Amino acid sequence: MNILLKLKDIRNFTPDVSFMEEQEEGTEFSYEADPKEEILNFNGKFIQPKYANPEENDERFSAFLDGSYRIAKMGYISFVPIYIASISGAVLRREGRRLYDTGILKNFIAIICPFESLKKYHDKYGDKRISEDIEEFLNFTNDDKNTIQDYELEGKKEDTCSILDKFDNATVSVIADISYRGVRGGSERPLQIHPEDIHDIGAIYRKARARARVLMSILEISYLKKYRDKYGMDDWVLVDGTLNYAHKFFLATTKQHEALKRYFKKTVGFIKTIRRRVFDKNPDKLAELFSMKENQYIVSLADKTDTEKEVEEEIGESEVEGEMKWGFIYLRFRMPKYLSITNKGLVKLQFIPEGEQKETLEKARKIANMISFERFPVPSDRRRIWNEAVAIEETEKVAKSRLHSMLFLQTAGL
Repeated sequence: MNILLKLKDIRNFTPDVSFMEEQEEGTEFSYEADPKEEILNFNGKFIQPKYANPEENDERFSAFLDGSYRIAKMGYISFVPIYIASISGAVLRREGRRLYDTGILKNFIAIICPFESLKKYHDKYGDKRISEDIEEFLNFTNDDKNTIQDYELEGKKEDTCSILDKFDNATVSVIADISYRGVRGGSERPLQIHPEDIHDIGAIYRKARARARVLMSILEISYLKKYRDKYGMDDWVLVDGTLNYAHKFFLATTKQHEALKRYFKKTVGFIKTIRRRVFDKNPDKLAELFSMKENQYIVSLADKTDTEKEVEEEIGESEVEGEMKWGFIYLRFRMPKYLSITNKGLVKLQFIPEGEQKETLEKARKIANMISFERFPVPSDRRRIWNEAVAIEETEKVAKSRLHSMLFLQTAGL
């Protein structure tokens, strides 16, 4: 790749192959509960779970979407780490009893580094020749027809799908400058890593991982839009993970339009690792939740979602118009028969609520019934037997098959 060759021309660039940090999407985090979360199946004393029944409605999920990424340290410039991330996605469509790949949109290979702050650091304290090399590298990437700056994906004038369609290659090279917060362009971009903090290795890794997650969300929402534009808005789509990242990027103030909201109307997030639990400060109610039987569920409305703090900062809370109220379903997807009180098999489903509470509960009932249908067959990975849908597992396999290999990432700096 020309971009990697050009990167190695920067003075003081040192490859890193003896140690590789690899982190895939799905790491568990712990966050506080939302005290404003409103439980709709609650009589003031006890929760009143409903039973999901897949036979009650004929609708089923028609498509399944997942993204994946792998990130590694590829080298250093003046002791400052440079990360490389391989980012991919997949949408599988169900026809009858089979799943079909709808085709590749694009994949990303991202070079992640605080380039601007590193340049300013060398202008002020270090070797100005290194600063000139970084400037030359950034100018080269601006002119390279197979490379794009991450802020260009924000697409104020045209949607991200149109931007990506201009590239002939299946893999698009992305330059992610984590000196700045988020993927917005323009001179008003706020610095998040200052030149004085350029050797804060921990902060750089956290920001690099968050930026990779944001780029994955951009890719996921591009896949969703591509699918909706081709197959229509009536299909139910199940997305692996939270909808919050994609929704915030897609409906940012610069892009806000009522027509775009319809892409999420029949889109559901399948959250397997619950990072923000209801009743977190109430052990009695938490025990009631963990005592739910298989196929039982409760519905709630909340502002806070299962998001990571670092990624929230990258997306930008202030970028979204108004306060977003989400609907959540806590459902016992599968349950070990030998355990009566457990969090195993408890999944969280995220959806956009309807205007009236009655309509929201009806939509939640339909979603719970459709999710219950996905309980069988069980996944091949027995470590995730309680909370994994086999259709999501297959979609994940396709997405991961498009990632660059560990060997490529490990040796990219050579």
